[in-house]
Amino acid sequence: MNCNIENNFKAISKAAKHTALLFAITVLISSCGSRSKNETVKADAVIEKSNPLEVNITEQQFKSAQIELGKPEYRNLTSAIKSNGRLSLPPQNKATISTPYGGIVQEIKVSTGQQVNKGTVLAIIQNPDIIQLQQDYLENASHLEFMKTDYERQKTLQKDNITSQKHFQETEADYNGTVGKDNALKAKLQLININTENLKEGKIIPNLTITAPISGYVQDITTNIGTFAEPNSMLFEIINNTDLHIDLQVFEKDVRQINIGQKVTFSYTNSGNEKQQDIATVFAIDKEFDPQTQAIVVHAKIQNPKGIMLPGMYVEARIVIDNDRALAVPDDAIVSQGDDHFIFIAEGKNKETENNKSESESKEESEQTGATHTFRKIKIIVGSGDMGYIAITSSEQLSEETQIVIKGAYALLSEMNKGGEEE
Repeated sequence: MNCNIENNFKAISKAAKHTALLFAITVLISSCGSRSKNETVKADAVIEKSNPLEVNITEQQFKSAQIELGKPEYRNLTSAIKSNGRLSLPPQNKATISTPYGGIVQEIKVSTGQQVNKGTVLAIIQNPDIIQLQQDYLENASHLEFMKTDYERQKTLQKDNITSQKHFQETEADYNGTVGKDNALKAKLQLININTENLKEGKIIPNLTITAPISGYVQDITTNIGTFAEPNSMLFEIINNTDLHIDLQVFEKDVRQINIGQKVTFSYTNSGNEKQQDIATVFAIDKEFDPQTQAIVVHAKIQNPKGIMLPGMYVEARIVIDNDRALAVPDDAIVSQGDDHFIFIAEGKNKETENNKSESESKEESEQTGATHTFRKIKIIVGSGDMGYIAITSSEQLSEETQIVIKGAYALLSEMNKGGEEE
């Protein structure tokens, strides 16, 4: 019996040794597996740290930051000088109307803002001196006919030595004086728009007619019916807006870049459309600086004016200096750190949500599982900017097919900086 017990104990001991050995092997394998997993995690961490120019964000962060993707594009970008100014009229398109003779305003034929043509009657002024001036002209014209006949007769007699040289010279002087007086009276009548040919037919005009010297719009009226119009005092003002130009202020540092013939793009505050850009051309440059502003006035003629443009309107303009075609991105795509500039390239989404799944399934899973978008920051050199776009160059190969962040770039930069601080 003792022999059987001993044999049984030996069998149990042997089995226990086998069990212990199996447990030891299992623990060792488990330990190795755990160590391998930890090493893999550490290796991943090392990989993440080895890409400091990349940032990963979740789908929820992507939406919260309102990030938008786009592509660079080739555009014609202009180098330009920004300037401000006002719409202005040339002197020949503005007329101040007065009367050379005083009188009582009997009629006013127009109103402020009314369009008139050259020669349109503006007002009627009553003055007895006008009638006297016409009478003087008619009397002198009649005397001139007599003097002309006498002059021709004396000229013939003098040629035949029938009359003396002295008498002929006296007749000639009287005739020339009458001709001079006739011309002077005629000029005075023409100033007040009286036709001398009609006068010779006996058509005396009792009143003075004030007419428009240019076509345009009545800008101002400074008189009314019954008022005495003083000689040479302004009664009406007429402006013609068809030849409006821009007077731009250009500062001293930019003057050397301005030349006749350069294009100007501009917009004005009352256009109703901030994006509407009108075109003008530089046609004159002042030769003296304003001592107060240290600026010089550049004049630009407007091409094909659109909308309502009025003298005195404020304009914002860009005088085009150069025009280049370059790869460009929107202003919002560029972030700055110190003197350096960067953009973010989209490297794609986490593949976890893209394997054999519908778009709706991928979208739902990406929000639930925290699938990430990966972006890489690259350094760029900025060039000229125009109309919300800036030309860029980079050591990396960029094209019109490169997917970049065009909105929300600073949110990515903030996330990247936060990640760097946590590490």
